[in-house]
Amino acid sequence: MIVAGIDIGSTASKIVILDDGKILHQSIINENEDNTDLPDIVFDREVKNIGLSRGDVKYIIATGISRESLSFADRKKSTSLCLARGAHHLFPSARLVIDIGAETSTVVGIGDKGELRDSAVNDKCAAGAGSFLLLLVKLLQMPLERLSEISLEAKGRIEFTNTCVVFIEQEIISQIHRDPPTPMSNIVAGIYESLATRIAGLAKKVGIKEDVVICGGVARNRGFVKVFEKVMGVKLIIPESPETLPALGAALIAQREISK
Repeated sequence: MIVAGIDIGSTASKIVILDDGKILHQSIINENEDNTDLPDIVFDREVKNIGLSRGDVKYIIATGISRESLSFADRKKSTSLCLARGAHHLFPSARLVIDIGAETSTVVGIGDKGELRDSAVNDKCAAGAGSFLLLLVKLLQMPLERLSEISLEAKGRIEFTNTCVVFIEQEIISQIHRDPPTPMSNIVAGIYESLATRIAGLAKKVGIKEDVVICGGVARNRGFVKVFEKVMGVKLIIPESPETLPALGAALIAQREISK
């Protein structure tokens, strides 16, 4: 039986299609591919690419910050629940999953059987989400991949005292224009630690218990993950496709729903 999970985020959407529990297809639709057309265009295109039609997909569950916009979904589920299901499926020993999205960060505590135990969400401050790193891309005019590389070269790191992105931006500009200027690697490492500290604080509210899974596009940033592991004091597990973990969880729930 073919089912799908769709995670609609603020800047990208992710689709996972399962056939009897096995991943048949997964994809990431970025903002520049017109994420707003997902209901009418993109989903049909994705299923067509694997030789199916929308009618072949028997059950669809939507999740993510904009899940209510997906009119053709059979049901909608919270991101926290989908994270718990997806992480437990891939890593049965997982007890905590941390999803760093563009606009929100979500921390979920998982029980022995993959049940959702507790969760905490940062949805009010950009300094605690992935968009914080896009600030560096803008100010330093470097791609995220290059920022990750130079952070690994840092001999120290700048401590950012502000908690507001606007004031942190001013601090970064001040560091760049010092005489002599602060090394870029130290600025990037400082931003990584600032973000890591905020998310670690969120994790402590839920309770840090190994094994810990990290997902979202930020999980591909080696420089950030290195800093985050140090701040958290644990080794982090990174899925092969960290961006699609919530969509996988949604698809797994869809599989269970239809099997009833």
